[in-house]
Amino acid sequence: MSKKKIEEYLEALTSTEMKERGRRALPTTHVLEWADYPFRYAAPAFQEFIKNGTRAAAQEARDTYAQILGVYAAILARDYAKADAFMETYGAGPAPEPLRAMRFTRRFTMPPIDLPAVQGAWPTEPSLFVSCDPGYLRAYAVPLLRSVAQAAPSANVHLHIMGMADVPAIDGIRITSTHEAVPADFPAREYFGAVRLARFAQALESAGAPLIMVDADALVTADFRPLFSGRHAAMRVRAGRIEPWTQYSACCLRGTADSLNYYKAVADIVLRTMHAPFWGMDQYALLAGHVQEHTPIDLFGPDVASVTDETPGVFWFTAGNAKLSLSTGQSPYAQLFRRYSKDSLG
Repeated sequence: MSKKKIEEYLEALTSTEMKERGRRALPTTHVLEWADYPFRYAAPAFQEFIKNGTRAAAQEARDTYAQILGVYAAILARDYAKADAFMETYGAGPAPEPLRAMRFTRRFTMPPIDLPAVQGAWPTEPSLFVSCDPGYLRAYAVPLLRSVAQAAPSANVHLHIMGMADVPAIDGIRITSTHEAVPADFPAREYFGAVRLARFAQALESAGAPLIMVDADALVTADFRPLFSGRHAAMRVRAGRIEPWTQYSACCLRGTADSLNYYKAVADIVLRTMHAPFWGMDQYALLAGHVQEHTPIDLFGPDVASVTDETPGVFWFTAGNAKLSLSTGQSPYAQLFRRYSKDSLG
């Protein structure tokens, strides 16, 4: 059972659900109600996968890819204890990949890593929370901050900089900031992407006020402050996704007093998983934390968190190859980005 064949199979299953959602004029990248999660319209294909994946994992204990298929199948069936059992077998294999740290009903057995000290003070008012390294600050967060000043004048923004850099001065918004010296023991991309959730939990606990975290390479097109009024955690959740690090999106998160324990659980999962880091561990942690804490989560639709380059939401995101052509692309997103970037990209 090759990894390539598995990936092709999973891609075909997801595509089936996406096509069915598209036929019904539903967004293919957002769950609008929990009844649609993780799949709804292509249920027979997913039920067949659940049966086949579970059988493969049970019969081929020495095949690490079969164990991962069993994990995926168990998660789709919402049998998280079985997913953990398959993970235990997978992790005991001869050369497990970093994914061996995933657990769902319980935490990975390694202790949480120690984080470096934070310089500065966490926010004390409802704020937009942005975490990035100095390079992303210059290239992407500065345009983001300029878009905030345009769309939500006088809003509060908190910058957590992973490294040392001057805080940009942006007229029209109030910026607070913290810094940390990034340890050299971990791969930078995984550290930046996942540890920001631990910092978000710290900021949320300290602030005693709602916070919204967005990717540093986002733009704001409308006033986001009405979103602070929600009581629960909120995020974008994807329909028809199989891998547990692709289902809950970390691009846009709301934290509240009622969801603090959830985000603290997510932070603990991240810090335990950093012993075996992998790309997407932040989003895996959002799912695992939800399984363990049962915290209510509101769903952000495309009107709040848009991921298409053509149509904005309150928060507007781009990714992949589109991000590489922002300086020359003609999409509405690229044109708005250039309006705010000025000399940010250098």
